[in-house]
Amino acid sequence: MRVGVLQMNVVKGDREANRAAARRLTAQAMAAECPPDVLTLPELWSTGYDLERAVELASPMGNEDAAFLGELARQYHVAFAGGSVLSLRNGSVFNRAQFIDKEGRYAAGYDKIHLFL
Repeated sequence: MRVGVLQMNVVKGDREANRAAARRLTAQAMAAECPPDVLTLPELWSTGYDLERAVELASPMGNEDAAFLGELARQYHVAFAGGSVLSLRNGSVFNRAQFIDKEGRYAAGYDKIHLFL
């Protein structure tokens, strides 16, 4: 199994800029002679640590970011693991790690036990 790491400069609070970076880095990684089977992303890759706006930036259960990664996964036939996103559940914000399989399906997630908020 080949694992790739998407090292990116996360722009605090700018989901679109961060998605553009993830899209570009995924394309670069998958153009390699031996592309990875799994790609990893940084913690809070889509929003950065804009904790003052965490409730505003979080999506229910992290679904928006999972859907975005699902599209990339289907396009490139690569899984995404790790990183994390702001996830809203029952009015509370969580830092959720997600695993998206190669078919673009949300396969698993984990909410940190010791939260930053």
